[in-house]
Amino acid sequence: MDISSQLVSRLISDYHFKRVGEWLREGVCPSCGKKELYTHNRTPRVVKCGRLNKCGYEVHVKELYSDIFVEWSKQFKQTSQSPNAAADAYLQEGRGLNLDKIRGAYTQESYFDRNLGIGTATVRFALPDGGYWERLIDKPERFKAKANIKFGYSVSGQWWWHPANPKLPIQIWIAEGIFDACALAQQGLATASPISCTNFPNHALDNLRRMYEDKNHHLPELIFAYDNDTAGKQGIIKAITKASEMGFRCAAALPPYDKHRKLDWCDLLEMGL
Repeated sequence: MDISSQLVSRLISDYHFKRVGEWLREGVCPSCGKKELYTHNRTPRVVKCGRLNKCGYEVHVKELYSDIFVEWSKQFKQTSQSPNAAADAYLQEGRGLNLDKIRGAYTQESYFDRNLGIGTATVRFALPDGGYWERLIDKPERFKAKANIKFGYSVSGQWWWHPANPKLPIQIWIAEGIFDACALAQQGLATASPISCTNFPNHALDNLRRMYEDKNHHLPELIFAYDNDTAGKQGIIKAITKASEMGFRCAAALPPYDKHRKLDWCDLLEMGL
């Protein structure tokens, strides 16, 4: 049974939804107790209460059924015909990303922690000069970190450049993480990611500036769009200061603040926000 089918089955069982065309409706809201809960029937992502002003309950299905989203390589077996089966499923089902925009920019690999004696499948993205960043996708909470950078490689001064970007975009949104950059790209933006809000991509920007100058083009505007937390906001201020000194016009963008949970650009994409 695929993920969407598992979700629909459990949603109907737990919240007593009724199928109405492409929707699940009349579910019992756990917040207000009214039969106003609804979500999509075929691809449920966000469960919402229709009483927007009086209740406003809203939750992603990953928060309700986290157990469904933990062992990707077990559910989606890697084969010679589908070498990226688990990686594809993780990005599409677990992150809500359009694979057509990033296909070929990632591979499914594996990571093994010798100290812990455990391993996991990963989604790996190539970085400049032979480096890579990878996300651990099978029960990542077992490890000290949920992501890994190639041993001995330094991402300092570099960034990941989205493969769907035009050659000379007039504006570039620089997101904190690769998945955030992918989410923003689905809104038609040119994007890049320095992997961390503490990494100022000076080498990447030097190369970018030379490319524009060689073509006699005006430099693009840089929108630093890191996470809406203390580290992200401090990183934006430092990045804008340094990039402005390099001759770039800069601005900032932050995902909306939510006091109950930290939302990044990828979260907002999944929630239709």
